[in-house]
Amino acid sequence: MATFLSWGLAIECTAVRPLVVLPLTCEGLSRDECLAVSLVAAAQHQHCPALRACAAALLGTADDGRVFETSRILAGRLADSGARLDADRIVEAARFEARGATAPTSRLVH
Repeated sequence: MATFLSWGLAIECTAVRPLVVLPLTCEGLSRDECLAVSLVAAAQHQHCPALRACAAALLGTADDGRVFETSRILAGRLADSGARLDADRIVEAARFEARGATAPTSRLVH
């Protein structure tokens, strides 16, 4: 659990814009949730270009060292417990290109 929390905090603290998280009652994933899943899938499949592209699109910044490290740790722990994401969970980050970064008033948007 601490690993997942560390990963989420690394993303939230590094992002330069509000992160969009859909309510649990919604089907599917938001843009940001999709990119976050892609981060873990790219880390599990050791696909560094996708990891970098997804991190940049999600965070809105290239300052992603802490997010890379926590993504790799989380990916490893999930894989060790039998939770391996398919490579097709890695999205093409170019279609999720970050829209202008603005100073957020709230870190999470529901």
